[in-house]
Amino acid sequence: MSTTLNGRWCGVRGQITPEVLRYLDFDKSTRDTLKSPIRDPFKVDLSTLQMALDYLEVDGEISVKKRLVHEANHNM
Repeated sequence: MSTTLNGRWCGVRGQITPEVLRYLDFDKSTRDTLKSPIRDPFKVDLSTLQMALDYLEVDGEISVKKRLVHEANHNM
């Protein structure tokens, strides 16, 4: 679809977090995808994200920095 719109894409895989594994393997409560840890099941290395943006020739350094600031503010 991205080629139809003259776009480009590059995938970045995330790593499932230990908290999600513990929740899925040992927690017997009802699953709720809107609650932690299922709400944020993966973490993505920001250097990998930067490599993907570089591959697409996008100025991603600004985007990654904005994301870091957003996450820092969100976690407070």
